[in-house]
Amino acid sequence: MGSYRNVPCNTLACPGWVSNPHNPFESGGFKPPASANSATRAQHLTVATTFVDGIAGHLLRLIPYQEPNWYRPHVARVSTYLNFAGSTMAAFEFYRGVFGTEFAGPVMYMRDVPRDPSQPGFAEEEADLVMHVELPILGGHRLMGTDIVPSMGHQLVAGNNVIINLEPDTREVADQLHTRLSDGASQSMGMFEQFWGDYWGSCTDRFGINWMVNCSAHESS
Repeated sequence: MGSYRNVPCNTLACPGWVSNPHNPFESGGFKPPASANSATRAQHLTVATTFVDGIAGHLLRLIPYQEPNWYRPHVARVSTYLNFAGSTMAAFEFYRGVFGTEFAGPVMYMRDVPRDPSQPGFAEEEADLVMHVELPILGGHRLMGTDIVPSMGHQLVAGNNVIINLEPDTREVADQLHTRLSDGASQSMGMFEQFWGDYWGSCTDRFGINWMVNCSAHESS
C-alpha cells in the first residue's frame, strides 16, 4: 500500500481512534471496531490491530509510514527566509516548478492571523498577502517566504548581500536548475568550468533573488 502524506500525527498515535476524514483506515474502507487498540508508530510502520470477538485472534496491517509533509521534527536546521512585496505566492509557485517539490504544509495568509480586538485589522487589500509559505529545495534545505505589510511600516529593500547557493550532485541537475531559475532572470551567467575546479553559474531571477549553482562533480568519462 502507498504511504499517506497528509495524515495528522495524532490520528496514528493518539490514545484511541479519532474520527478524521484523513484517517487512511476510515477513508480506505477499513474501520477498526470500538475495541481496537491505539495505533503505534514504530520503525516507520503503523500497525493496526483488531481483536475479533475480543479473544479470537488479531489482524495486523502494516502500512509504510511517512511523516506528513508539514510535520517538523525537533531537530536543528537552517532555512532561508525571503521577503516579497506582494509576489510571494507567484515566486514560490515558480520555485515549486524549478525544484519539483511541494509546499510543506498549508500556505498561511494575513487573513489567517487571529485579530486583536484592540487593534485595527489588516486592510482589505492586505488580507490576501502571504504570511508564511515553506518549500523544500535541495538536501533538506527549505525556502520560506512572506509578503511585507505596508500598513505596518514594512519596506522592501532589495540588495546584493544575500545569495542562495545550490550544490546539486550532478552537472545535469546543475544545468536544469540554472536554466529554470534563469527563465525571465534580469541577470544570468551560464554554467562554466571555473578555476577552482567546479562547474558554476549564477543568476538574479525574475523576482530579484540571487542564486549560485555550484557542482563539484566532474563529467563522467
